[in-house]
Amino acid sequence: MDKAHKAGAKRKKGFTIVFVGPSASGKTEIVKRLVENNKLFQKAVTATTRKPRPGEKHGVDYLFLSPDQFDEERSKGNIIEETEYADARYGTLASELERIHGAGKVALLILDMNGVRALKDYYGEENVTSIFVFRHPKQIEEELKKRSVSKEETDKRIRMAREEIGNIVECDTVLYNTKKINHVIIDAQEKVMAAYLDWDLLFNEEK
Repeated sequence: MDKAHKAGAKRKKGFTIVFVGPSASGKTEIVKRLVENNKLFQKAVTATTRKPRPGEKHGVDYLFLSPDQFDEERSKGNIIEETEYADARYGTLASELERIHGAGKVALLILDMNGVRALKDYYGEENVTSIFVFRHPKQIEEELKKRSVSKEETDKRIRMAREEIGNIVECDTVLYNTKKINHVIIDAQEKVMAAYLDWDLLFNEEK
């Protein structure tokens, strides 16, 4: 399933790894563990217009912006991709990724496929790798039950999960979250390091 980097003009702009997958597939926990286990990786903080929830911190959980501030960032060309959910806007700031890349780190993000496409258009496909996190719909259903999600909402998310599985073919590689989490994290570490080393080698060969 892994795809080779496309040939052609390449520019090294810092490396970003994007995790894609259905709700409750384990993306958030995987990214959290990767950041905790390796200082090379840092999660990019998403900008949003929604209000902070109790305990959330600006610059840690989200970059909390007013609608006017969000519009200003867009007008400056600082928003690479954005989406809307529950009357709030969410977006990835170029300045946030540049901050991480400038520190010599790999940026980790959780996005949908539209976000992946936007990032690859902005940075070039060679500087962005997408990883689809696969989890069987039955496992997702069990996870949602643990979270006390309503049956109506669970059914909706399961339908969406089955549809999103089709995105596997567009992603660069697949991470199967079908085992105990510690084993999944080991697999994830191997995949992100392999992607990073391939990216680093790609540009070293051109020197």
